[in-house]
Amino acid sequence: THAPSHVFLARLAREDGDLNRAAAELQEAIRLDTGSALAFREMGQLQLQANRPDLAGRFLTRAIERDPSDRAAQG
Repeated sequence: THAPSHVFLARLAREDGDLNRAAAELQEAIRLDTGSALAFREMGQLQLQANRPDLAGRFLTRAIERDPSDRAAQG
């Protein structure tokens, strides 16, 4: 799938401070691959950066459900 490409583009957008574009890229990554722990983790981290801790927790939980060994998602 192209999901990893969208995650990469989201990271670039976050670095540029464009949280809206980052969110759109991550939404597309998740749409393309609902099993992508990486996409869910990145969306959780983006939500933390946007000061939405409750939403961030939900995405990080989904990331851990998909990959229990993901230490970055576990915090």
